[in-house]
Amino acid sequence: MFTDTLTLYEWIGLIRVLSRFVLGSYFLFVGVNGVFQFVSWPAPQPDLQKFLSEFNQVKGFMFTVKVGQILLGLSLLLGWALGLSFILLGILIFGISSLQIQLNGKAGKTLGWRLLILWIVTAALHWNEIIKVFFV
Repeated sequence: MFTDTLTLYEWIGLIRVLSRFVLGSYFLFVGVNGVFQFVSWPAPQPDLQKFLSEFNQVKGFMFTVKVGQILLGLSLLLGWALGLSFILLGILIFGISSLQIQLNGKAGKTLGWRLLILWIVTAALHWNEIIKVFFV
């Protein structure tokens, strides 16, 4: 059987790579979609729409966020500066998740919690890279 051939450390390594790939792919897709808008998203709840319209008043803010998502997604996929990427992505995910959970109804809560849990699992599996940022 397939499980007999892999040790626990190999399973953890596989989950580590897959979780980083899923998180990086998600942010690369969302960032590229935010810049080029090739897939339409469902309209947010009115509270979140009002909040986001305030951010859209600041020229270039949302574009900067989307470019940041693209760069962080690429960084996770290619393995560049993983510790710093996880820290910056954690700040971004905390902001996105908290807005989704508080202002976007049931669908936002589902997305917000899934994104937050995926980041926590992935960051926990890459803890050694995060520590290197602070203690080099």
